[in-house]
Amino acid sequence: MLLSVHEYELMDQKSRGFWNALVTFRQVMQDRSVQITDSDFKGLRDSSAGRIESFLNDVVRQNMLILPYDDRAAEWHAGKRVRLSSKGKTPR
Repeated sequence: MLLSVHEYELMDQKSRGFWNALVTFRQVMQDRSVQITDSDFKGLRDSSAGRIESFLNDVVRQNMLILPYDDRAAEWHAGKRVRLSSKGKTPR
């Protein structure tokens, strides 16, 4: 989607927050009678196998450490979830 610099700056104002920016965006789209349909997104997704792994290796891994999510990590995560849930603080 292309936006003018002015429209982007209106949406990006941190003091407004995400929700207000979204409401403004929707209003602008409605005022201009812009219809976004599935056909606008046709052919944009890369359907090749391994695209996520390639992105992680080629882009993300170059800038940050990716820790493995193995059985030990899953058990730790489950334990934290149980502890929080028992206190009524179910993680999302």
